[in-house]
Order: sequence, then C-alpha cells, then structure tokens
Amino acid sequence: MGLKMEIWEIYQWIKKKAGIEKVDPQNIQKIREVLSNITLDEIAKAFEIKRPRVLEYINFFLIRFLTDPMPRQKLVLYTLSKRNPPTSLSSISRELGFGTLYSSQMLVPLKILEDMGLVRSKTTLRKNRRFSIIEIYHQKFKEYWPDIEEWKSIKTKKEKMIKGRASKGEQMKRAFLIIAKETKGDFGPKVVKTIKSLTRGDFHERGWEIDARSLGKLKKRLLKMPLEKFVKKLKEAQEAFLFSKFLLKC
Repeated sequence: MGLKMEIWEIYQWIKKKAGIEKVDPQNIQKIREVLSNITLDEIAKAFEIKRPRVLEYINFFLIRFLTDPMPRQKLVLYTLSKRNPPTSLSSISRELGFGTLYSSQMLVPLKILEDMGLVRSKTTLRKNRRFSIIEIYHQKFKEYWPDIEEWKSIKTKKEKMIKGRASKGEQMKRAFLIIAKETKGDFGPKVVKTIKSLTRGDFHERGWEIDARSLGKLKKRLLKMPLEKFVKKLKEAQEAFLFSKFLLKC
C-alpha cells in the first residue's frame, strides 16, 4: 500500500472507530478522543507499517493535524480561511515562506480538508499546480478551531526564516532537495550540470538564505563528494521530494 493510500485508509479507519461516516464540526471531538487513546504502534501493527519515517509522517500530517495542529499548519489553515479562491496550498505555503519541501505540502492534507467540508478543489494543469482550491467554506474553519483568529500572531514568517545562517550540513541537505527535484532523482550527466547551475535564487525561493561564498563552497563539496555517498543522499532527497508531491494530491 502506498503512502497516499495509507494516510487516507488510516483516516477512514479512525472515522470508523469513532462511529462517524462524515466528519463535521459537531463530531470532530469524537475523532480527537479516538486519537488520544491510540498509539502509533497500534497504527503500525494494524496497517503493517515497518518504516519509522512513515509513522512520523502519519503523526505529523494526520494525527497532529486533526488534534492539535503544529504552528506551521496553523498558519496555513489561518491563511486559507481568509483566502478567496482560486488558490492552492502550495502557493499559500510559499507565501508564508515554507518553501517547497514539506510545505503545504505538505503541511495540511487537501483531501482531508475536503472530507471535512472545508474546501472544494478541482484538477488543473496550470504550471505544476495539479490541484486548485475553487471554493472555501470560511465559517467552518472557526467551527473546527474556535481559536483560529489567534493563529495570525504565530511568528513563523518568511522574513524570520531566511535570517540566520544555516549549518553546512543543513545547506547540503537543502541542496540535495533542490537537485532531487531538478533531476527527478536520476544520477547521470544532468546531475553535474544541475550542481554547477545552482544559484542563490534556488534557495531563496524556498525561504532559505545562503550567501554567494557559502554557495560556491557548497558546490565544490558536492562535486568532490564520493559517488556512493552522493547517490545515497540523492536517493534520500528524492524520497522526500516524491512524498511532497504526494501531499499536494492529499
């Protein structure tokens, strides 16, 4: 079972345990009560999930989202509740400075938002945006989260995110995420070309700061990295990129 199906199936499983066919503001508390009395280990056993990272995703994108959204999730939800369609979660996420990896991505599942009666979407082929929100039911947001107006003051904006210098390890990780997206994870001649063509703009558009000198050193480290290590890190980044693409469909 793929990750997309796993999250959706677990969501349906939770609804069944709560005795709910359709989630709404009046019965969401039943969902939260079920989630407060179930562990990730139980979910892993029920769905035969063996990879810890998958459980982390399920905890973040499903359990935390339905019970107590994390700060970034709250900002995306607050912004969405004030937005007029057409829009998309990815555009909101970039606007907030959350970049493209694990952004809207990435932070809240569109399919579940629709099931909760919060939005309605349609498929579109414009640019890379495959799903566009065409209707938002603003009042329902406050019914699900009465304190949503307070979320506006959460301090996680782009101006703060791009300040501060990332460690060399973090810069390397970010570079691999960019490379994975550009090369689709394939190791070949295109990789070297992609590394050499990396710019500060590639980082800035994702809400990441890097100065010219650091970028030059980073590119040299990437080009000198042992092949086995490079391929391993590229595969890890590709896995993260594919997961972010999946979340755009959720």
